[in-house]
Amino acid sequence: MMKQFINAKIYTVDANCSVADCMVIEANKIIFIGKQHEFQSTDEIEIINCLGKCIYPGFIDPHCHFIDLGRTYFTAALHTTNSFDEVIEKVKSFQETNTREWLVGRGWNNNNWADKQLPTKEVLDILFPNTPVFLVRIDSHVALINQTAIDRSKVLQQSFIDEGFIEMKDGKATGIVYDKAMFYMLPFVQENDTVKKQIILKAQEICIAFGLTSVGDAFMEHPDFKLFQSMYEEDSLKIKLFGMFVPSKENKDFLSQNKGYKKGKFMINATKHFADGALGSRGAALLEPYTDDPLNKGLLLESDEYWNEEAQFCIDHNLQMITHCIGDAANERIIQLYKKYLKGKNERRWRIEHVQILPNYLLQEFSNNQIIPSVQSTHGTSDYTWAKDRLGDNRMKTAYRIKDLLEECGMIVNGSDFPIEKPNPLRGFYAGITRKDDNGQPAFGFDPSQKITRIEALKSMTIWAAYAQFQEKEIGSLEVHKHADFVISATDLLTCKEEDILHTSIDATYVDGELVFSRKPSLS
Repeated sequence: MMKQFINAKIYTVDANCSVADCMVIEANKIIFIGKQHEFQSTDEIEIINCLGKCIYPGFIDPHCHFIDLGRTYFTAALHTTNSFDEVIEKVKSFQETNTREWLVGRGWNNNNWADKQLPTKEVLDILFPNTPVFLVRIDSHVALINQTAIDRSKVLQQSFIDEGFIEMKDGKATGIVYDKAMFYMLPFVQENDTVKKQIILKAQEICIAFGLTSVGDAFMEHPDFKLFQSMYEEDSLKIKLFGMFVPSKENKDFLSQNKGYKKGKFMINATKHFADGALGSRGAALLEPYTDDPLNKGLLLESDEYWNEEAQFCIDHNLQMITHCIGDAANERIIQLYKKYLKGKNERRWRIEHVQILPNYLLQEFSNNQIIPSVQSTHGTSDYTWAKDRLGDNRMKTAYRIKDLLEECGMIVNGSDFPIEKPNPLRGFYAGITRKDDNGQPAFGFDPSQKITRIEALKSMTIWAAYAQFQEKEIGSLEVHKHADFVISATDLLTCKEEDILHTSIDATYVDGELVFSRKPSLS
């Protein structure tokens, strides 16, 4: 049966940014959008009176860690801790109900602690002498592990010490592991599929309540791909998922044989890579040393041989290459790599994720080679209080340049990187247009020259995000023949007071014409 949504203010986000008051859907597609009096039909139709509320295209988070969001509800939640002592108390409390072999926690941030120092494992060794402990930092590029975890994983027997991925003092491991060493340990803390399904469903529940109809998972391993396939086949997943494969042998073999994957709501057409670590843990690769750590320039990951091999693989199999770059050295390295293989204007839509520190001389290379900048506006507003300590005043002028990138490229893609940031996409909308954090600070915005407009912010999480996933002909705007992915809210994001944005509630979320979330009381 057709459904007609009337008495609405519909932001279509089409080429003209048209506003309509009526939309009709049938099955999973939009069949009419425009003025209510223009639609005529004698067929049976369900009328939904929106009572003056706004309808937007379904929100898209193009860069997140979907399973990790669900995991935050099944591990020790450390995001709110303000000291290492609080971390320890949270982990001790979590141990009382933990049913797994490993104690796993996520979200600690030493930048929120008084001494701001990275912790060490001694207390964990005393409290948990027989239980392996794995505590992931907020940025997911550093973890603190105890001696039992070191012994079980044999991480010290790998090459990571020589490569700088395990912190050593006086010849002994401190318990801090970076990037490649941390990623090596992930299989040791994996859940079974039964638990992981619960985790995935929890992540979906959270996302659709925030109006997210599609997400881009930025770290997909092959067992997770198989699990997602099965969940879509049994119709337990409603949210749309764009997967970025980690370049494992199993994933690359699959891509070589299949040239990507697309079935229903699930698509994979990309490989995801890491050029450096994170700024908060001083793993981001810089051209010059850290201002607050003058002997350290961060970590450039992987060899030239690796990068050339992976870029050629994407060229040969017509895949999208997506690379995490925080520091200016990482951005320089990957931009030069992309430039070598893209050779100017192209339709490959290769992306650089984060682009946090970008010197002026690299800016134009984005448009010259049609590289898509995939940013997180909330990172700037979360980091500004301590990022200046890492970078100094001069480099801060080249950091978190979302407006400059938008003007250079004609678009930006704005995600959250959840659970590093909260999954509410309207936080990114708010941070983009105000350059303020959730508390409205700083009063005039962090580097207000980089504010974007409200329509630009909306596009960055709808049509431009869809474009970055090769899906702009299906989703991202509300137009005839496109999929009926949309959200309904009483808040007019284009005209409301800035302070009202973060208090916005989503009243309903539709994916392919199906109501997947409704906040009571429901629409009449």
